Amino acid sequence: MFYVGALITKWGHHVLLTTLNDFQLLFTVFNSLQIIITEIIHSRQGNRCGHSTEPIKLGGCNVPAVMLHCYNLIVCFLFGAGAEQTVINILKYSVGRLRPHFFDMCQPDMLGVTCTDKHGLPLYVTAYTCLGTNTGRLKDMRLSFPSGHASLSSYSMIFAVIYLQARLTWHGSRLLRPLLQTGLVWVAIGVSVSRISDYKHHWGDVLAGFLVGLIIAILTGLYAAKLCGKQWKRVHLKLDEIIDRLEQHDNSRAEQRYV
Repeated sequence: MFYVGALITKWGHHVLLTTLNDFQLLFTVFNSLQIIITEIIHSRQGNRCGHSTEPIKLGGCNVPAVMLHCYNLIVCFLFGAGAEQTVINILKYSVGRLRPHFFDMCQPDMLGVTCTDKHGLPLYVTAYTCLGTNTGRLKDMRLSFPSGHASLSSYSMIFAVIYLQARLTWHGSRLLRPLLQTGLVWVAIGVSVSRISDYKHHWGDVLAGFLVGLIIAILTGLYAAKLCGKQWKRVHLKLDEIIDRLEQHDNSRAEQRYV
């Protein structure tokens, strides 16, 4: 269903080489790498952030604490990404909207179609036949709202911003963290704006998708990751307590020897 005279449905489109699956893989790899690199730096800094660097015994094996912490954070990120994609798909199939390049892809047969009413006002066209040859995109061009690319980029980059705010504690430069965070935000904005300039989405689709990703990133970063962090923090604090007791015991034995 569409307005014949609606300018928003007459634009052409740019052919893109990257799909949503490509972006999902790219952002997952990026966030996983930044988590691993940052946590390795933390492990080399020792107990500055309250996390023990001693290995944790798991199933009879000594597992480095940094490995478990990386696993914990990456799982939290993937959980939020799954929640974000679920919300976007539900909105797409329950609301939907024609993409700006609808006419270019569909090329509807307008012969015998009544375009206006007796007052000259445009009518909704509900019965039409697409003459376009790209039948694989006919379903996709009805799923404009909201933008999946904008939502995914917003979620991934905002999650990275929150993570860096919480975990990047290198004091060599005070500008490093804000510069990285600013760059991440601009990546999310750039991906979102490109969806409008490429005529893949309307501005309202992009704004809605960006807000969905932003909200889920905040909830995941502040609640899901924080809860997981608390669980590991209890483990780390317990290990620190054991190590402190062992050190005190060794010191007391050393004192007794001197006595």
